[in-house]
Amino acid sequence: MYVTNHRKTFTGPVWVECPPGSLATVLKWDYHGDFMEPVFAVAMNGAQVGLTSETQFAFNGLIPGSSYRFDVMALSALEGSQDVGACFYSPAQGSRLKITIPQVDLAANPDFKSYLLYWSSDGSEPTTLLAELMGAGNTVFITDALADGTTYKFRVKLKDWVGNESAYGATTSGTVNTLPEAVEDAAIVYTQGTRKAAITATKPAGQDADVTAYILYSNHLPGYGLQSDIVDIPLKTWMPTDTPSYTTEELFAGLWKFAIRAVDLSGLQSGYTRLDLNLEMDGSNLVEIENPPAKPYFIDAAPLAGGIIRVTARIADPNGITQINFYRDGALDGTALCAAGVYEYSYDTAALADGQDYEFEAACLSESSIESELSETAMATADAAAPGGVGAVTLEVVA
Repeated sequence: MYVTNHRKTFTGPVWVECPPGSLATVLKWDYHGDFMEPVFAVAMNGAQVGLTSETQFAFNGLIPGSSYRFDVMALSALEGSQDVGACFYSPAQGSRLKITIPQVDLAANPDFKSYLLYWSSDGSEPTTLLAELMGAGNTVFITDALADGTTYKFRVKLKDWVGNESAYGATTSGTVNTLPEAVEDAAIVYTQGTRKAAITATKPAGQDADVTAYILYSNHLPGYGLQSDIVDIPLKTWMPTDTPSYTTEELFAGLWKFAIRAVDLSGLQSGYTRLDLNLEMDGSNLVEIENPPAKPYFIDAAPLAGGIIRVTARIADPNGITQINFYRDGALDGTALCAAGVYEYSYDTAALADGQDYEFEAACLSESSIESELSETAMATADAAAPGGVGAVTLEVVA
């Protein structure tokens, strides 16, 4: 990606996507300038993080799933001037689109300055400026989080240094990704002799093209022990070409919870595929106890006024079940305490975003805190919109 400043030409860092789970990246660029051996300053999110005389810079300590901007500046000791480079993003969670622009022919457009990227989301031809990308090589742009399932349109103009603009290029449409499918046939097998557990799963057929990684989480927080729910710290990351398979370190007594998620090109994560393992000391042996209870056999979700959704689950046998856990889009969102002889349970969500679709699942929790498999999925659309106003009242004099 090129940034031109009258006398100097700077080729900035390439766009690199850092898959969730990755902690480092290397920025690389070329420089063609008037002054010799410049020093390059690298800034992250506006703050300088290093100086280098090389045309590359390694950066460690990235947080998986986070978004970063890196700028590279070529500093001239003689002139005190600088050229601003391009940006680097590690995909953050959310529906986003990656836009690639055909590179301009510099031989035919020697005074080229920038690409003007326009967009729309209402079906009309794009006329709203989304971004100005400086330099012939700066041809990739990643949007912020967009409305899931919405179709956006994009088109581009070219701009020169005088300010002249070309006609619009052809319009391209793109729809942000829906959530990827979760892994299937997940299993956990505990071996008493080693006190370790083997976790395996099967990827949905044909999903590799849309998924950048599969991530395993647990409820173990190092230094703090087992938590009540999954901790959002990756335990293991697999690339799409790998088959999810993992053997834990030596375990200890307690209720272990594991979950696998798929992550797609937009940084969206699938719902959790859950695996629980309850371990207890029996003398000197660490043994697995109790099978999980049966999952709810029915679940329904219905919108109420004000954006609230009521979720209802039915179970076959309440004996030994202490509560029903309700999950919204893969995360625990509500519970209902169980009672003897009661087979149907409900909870109401908080007010949710109007018009947004939500997925719900339910699980049974036993007296020893073993959770069942998740139920089938129910979907509902939140309705928080007020009805349309009435017209003006009519007045009539009556006797």
